[in-house]
Amino acid sequence: MDYNLKGANLQSITSFNKVDRSTIGDLDFLELDGLTQGGEEITTKTFNQELRLSNTNTDTKFDWSLGGFYQNIKKDVYQNGTTGVDFGGPDAYDTADYVNETNTIALFGFGDYKITDKLTFSAGFRYDIDKFSQVDDLFVTSSERDNNEFQPKVSLSYQASKKVLLYANYGRGYRNGGYNADLTDLFNREFDDETSDNYEFGFKTTTWNDRLIFNGSVFSSKLTNQQQYILDLNTFIAGVYNYDETKVFGFEFETRARLTNYLDVFASFGSSDAEIVEGGTTGGTDGTTTDNSNYNGNKTPFVPVSTFGIGLESSFNITDSVKFNGFINLDTTGKTYYHESNLAKHTTDAYSLLDARIGFSYKNWKLDIWGKNLTDKQYYQEFSPGEFVGSPDDVAWRGRPLSIGTAISLRF
Repeated sequence: MDYNLKGANLQSITSFNKVDRSTIGDLDFLELDGLTQGGEEITTKTFNQELRLSNTNTDTKFDWSLGGFYQNIKKDVYQNGTTGVDFGGPDAYDTADYVNETNTIALFGFGDYKITDKLTFSAGFRYDIDKFSQVDDLFVTSSERDNNEFQPKVSLSYQASKKVLLYANYGRGYRNGGYNADLTDLFNREFDDETSDNYEFGFKTTTWNDRLIFNGSVFSSKLTNQQQYILDLNTFIAGVYNYDETKVFGFEFETRARLTNYLDVFASFGSSDAEIVEGGTTGGTDGTTTDNSNYNGNKTPFVPVSTFGIGLESSFNITDSVKFNGFINLDTTGKTYYHESNLAKHTTDAYSLLDARIGFSYKNWKLDIWGKNLTDKQYYQEFSPGEFVGSPDDVAWRGRPLSIGTAISLRF
């Protein structure tokens, strides 16, 4: 809902979302009757309410917006597993049965000031007030934690010409912490909030009568208490732990060209160097912690060394009331380390996924037909090296195979 005020616009955005997820699958991917995820049932309910007041006066050098945000997330998780006869079973056991609830109240504001016709200074902030609770029926525990975090952002942009924009940004990132199902040798019962200080320098350009766009940037981030996921096979509990300090440096380029009135080609390339500066310690059911400082200087797991994408997109009117839109793109994920040890056997080579979508819109209706991983490429979405997680073999979860679907939407 929008309300026009004198010199400002008040906007209210309310949303509710519920997602039910049910999963069953193999865990060891062996021909043996070994480890199976007997079932995972996750129900997530999310309520959002945002109020935003924005400037509508265009005859000023200063533009601004401010507002407040409330979010409630309730996540109900149940997981179990089975051990087959080849692994000493059959046995069935619960691995997780808990409810997480997060309440967030946030205040935010942002402003632009035109120092000159070409130079603009921007600054903003977000202040989060988080309260997190967990009720665990499996381990019969109840926990609460809260945190307040101020996240500033500043930016300076320079319009060097009509076709070239230069900019520099600083922003603080934040991800709230929480609780694992239990203390294990690999992670603590509680994991900390993650924060990051992020710097970016870049440019945006257009040419060829604005039909060719070419952008690029260099970025650097310092992360404190970076959160990392792992599966502990000694307990069959998945959890999150923290690195004390990590850093990332990289660059990325993107381009888009309008070849005809109905066809665009686009491409992107990025490279990242992510490093563990101080791994710290975590876990320890018997008082002996896992010392991740042994991996200081190694690459951070699950951060691709490079990414590359290329694709085509088309949009045109079939009739006065029917419009077509579609795309096809190939995304390549580069070399990725699965563990802090950076051992070659726990590292994946680059792989590519081909996705496509065609859509038809008529008045307020839209029909989309999509396909993901059209070549049915096998890849891992999660991976836990057996020698580090208490398993005689590596345990992995394959990424989504070839999938095709459709979606119908109505705007009102």
